[in-house]
Parts: sequence; structure tokens; C-alpha cells
Amino acid sequence: MLALLAALALAQAPEPAEQPPRPIAPDFAACLALLEAGDKDGAHACYAEHAAPTVDDEAQAALARELADVVGSLRLPPPPEHLSVPDAALPIDVAGLVTSGKAELIVWSALSGSVAAELTAVTLAVASSGFGGATPLVAGGLLLAPVAGGLTGLTLAASLVLALPQITAGDANIARAFLLLGMFDAVTVGVTIASTGSLSVGNGAGVFAAMALAQGAAAGLGVAAAGLLDLPEGAGAAAISGALWASVLSVLVVDMFDGFKNSATAVAPTIGLAGNGGFLAGAALASTVLPLSRQETWAIDVGGAVGLAGGAALAFGLRAPNPFLGYGAMALGCAGGMVAGGATARLVPPLVDSLPELVAVSPLLLPALDGGAPPMGVALAGKF
Repeated sequence: MLALLAALALAQAPEPAEQPPRPIAPDFAACLALLEAGDKDGAHACYAEHAAPTVDDEAQAALARELADVVGSLRLPPPPEHLSVPDAALPIDVAGLVTSGKAELIVWSALSGSVAAELTAVTLAVASSGFGGATPLVAGGLLLAPVAGGLTGLTLAASLVLALPQITAGDANIARAFLLLGMFDAVTVGVTIASTGSLSVGNGAGVFAAMALAQGAAAGLGVAAAGLLDLPEGAGAAAISGALWASVLSVLVVDMFDGFKNSATAVAPTIGLAGNGGFLAGAALASTVLPLSRQETWAIDVGGAVGLAGGAALAFGLRAPNPFLGYGAMALGCAGGMVAGGATARLVPPLVDSLPELVAVSPLLLPALDGGAPPMGVALAGKF
């Protein structure tokens, strides 16, 4: 009974009023903002101020002291204004210029400008006074013309390449190819005119003028092709290969039938016409039905050279009884080598890529059987 009365008394006794929870941390928003901004010293001073003896709440002051110690031990990265500035990238992408063929365009523009300027200077010199009566001024012009022309071509090509980033690798390669064609045409035109005995025209100045015009026409066509046509990268290289081997094969085929035996003056125009035809055919094929990369054209050139050398060795080694068999063997070897080189460049890389990937190669020694010599070999581990 007494226990029951005691329990009732305790149940009816008023409970003590709950005290509201006292905050143990002050408002450190300003200190936190300084810390987030990277101002370690300012945040440390802010927390130290809250930990000053003048603070009424000892719990808050103790917390502030702990935070100040933590902030003081932090190692923050330097602010952005103190970070080292990375080196600025080069304004000219040298690697891009080389891989795209634009660097070659600049070099060949300089060479082409030098040749064109020299041809022009020779034309003016011959037309005005001839070599026999050349004055020191004319001689100096002949010496300075290729330098001035080379610098002009170099500056013009470099300015266009750097100022017009929309110039593609195909544009650069076809323009370079036409520059080479221009110098090729200048030589064939000059030799053709000289072989026909026309050097007396204009005291010989007409020959050099025709050479300069042929080169300038080809350069102009190159600029037009680069600006108006969207040609692939390999078109220019294929055009050069086409001009080279069309010229070689034309001479060999004509010689098979003794075509130049009684008309030596036809050699230069034949080479010139065949070279220009091969140039256009190579560019057209690489742009349409037979896309070629520059590496594949290199393989074609190497194959043609090896095949030509092999055909010549066969013709001389077997002492070909007539020009048809001798030059025919050389022409057949050249054409076959070109086809073999192109096929190798086109088919071998996919074949190599399809081979299993070797992971490890190690020597292998197996246990001897029946007391004989232990078999040895090589262990290959690969992904099949």
C-alpha cells in the first residue's frame, strides 16, 4: 500500500520546466566566408576574436579557440593571382603545317618564285642587250632576281597559309603539285622550242618568255584548283606520281617501236604531253574512283622504280634481241611494280592489323622424354 501511495505521489508531482537548449556555437558565417575565399589569416583572426576573454560564453570561446587552431594548421593553395601562368602556346602549329603539306607548299613556292624570277630576268636581259653585251647592271639583276623571287614566293605563301586557316591539306597538296608541274612544263617547253631551232626568235628571248609563261600558267591553275575544288589530300601526290610515270612509260612505249629513231625532236613534247595527261589523270582518279593517300602514292613510286630497274636488268641480262622486247620488259616491269606497290600499301596494313596481338614472347624448355635432349622452343602468348 505504501509503495502504491508513493507511486501516485510521484506521478502527480509537477515536472521541472525544461530549459531551452543553449547554442554552443556562435554565428561564424563571416569567418567561414573568409576561409572559403582563401584568406587563411583573416579567418584565423576572425575565430581568434570570438575566442577572446571578453566573450561571455566560455563554451563558445572554447569552440572558437579550437577552430582557430584548426584554421592555423591548414595549408591552403595560393590564391589565383599568385599561381604561375602557364606558358602561352606557340601561335604557329609547326607540326600541323608539316603533316598537312603546307610547309612543303611554302618551300616549293619559294623555289618556284626563284625560278620564275630568274626566267623573267633572263628574258628581259636577252631582249634588251643579249648576253654578249650584258652590262654590270644586267648581270647584277640576273644574280639578284632568284633571291628576290624566292623571298617573294616564300612570303606570299607563308602569309596565305597562316592568314587563311580554311586552307585544307588537299588545297595545299594540289597547289604544290601544280607548282612542280609548272617547272616541269617550263623545262619541256624550253627544250621543245630549242630542239626545233627557234632560238633565234627575239634573239632567244622568246624561249625564256615561253618558259616563264608555262610556269606561271601552271601556278595560276594550281591556285584556281585549290580555291574552287574540294580535293582530297592524296590528289596532289597522285597527280605528281601520274605525271612522273606517264612520262617514263610514254618514252618506253614509243621506243618499243623505234618512234624516236628518226624524230628526236619529238622526245620533249611527248614527255610534256604525257606528263600533263598523267598529272590530270592521277588527280582525277585519286579524287573519284581510286582514293589514294600520300603514303600509298609513295609505295606506287617505289614499286615503279623497283619494277623499272628489274625490267632493265632483265633486258640487259638476257640481251634483248630487239627494242620491242627490251623496252617492253622495262615498261612491263615499271607498270607491274606500280601496281604491286599500290596493292601492298592498300592490302598489307589491314592484314597486319588482323593478326593476333602478341602479349608475351619467352624461351621454352620442355622436360626431356626417354632420357633424350630436352626440346627447346619459343612460347608465344597472344590475344586471338
